[in-house]
Amino acid sequence: MPAIRRRLVLIVLAACAALALVASTGFGRGDNHRAHITRSGAVFGKQVVSAASPAGFVYVRANGTLAPGTYGQIVLTCPHKFPHPVSGLFDTNNDFTLHATSRPDPDGVSARTAHKWAEGVTNTSQTQAGVTVGAVCMK
Repeated sequence: MPAIRRRLVLIVLAACAALALVASTGFGRGDNHRAHITRSGAVFGKQVVSAASPAGFVYVRANGTLAPGTYGQIVLTCPHKFPHPVSGLFDTNNDFTLHATSRPDPDGVSARTAHKWAEGVTNTSQTQAGVTVGAVCMK
């Protein structure tokens, strides 16, 4: 039992050291802080609906670009045959672009009555980012 306890203490110490390292680098501070983000840098294309799966769901996707230091949001609408959004998806070509929002739209509506899904993305890098966001819609 003491060997397990010793390992646990070492793991906790390593995790604390990693957290201290991240905190000491100023992560979350600087020119790209969320307070400076605007919605003006997002450009999303037309929604694309994939073919229905045998499991009874479709993906509704939109591709876009996001300017450096900006936040962008798009509201995706589920097709009439698959009216209920159940989840979102996100992909990017930039390591410093973060998935910020994924929820039924409008905010506060239940998943049972929602027909739209909001996806928000934040680009914290100094370069433009390509993004793909989407919703998973079911019958």
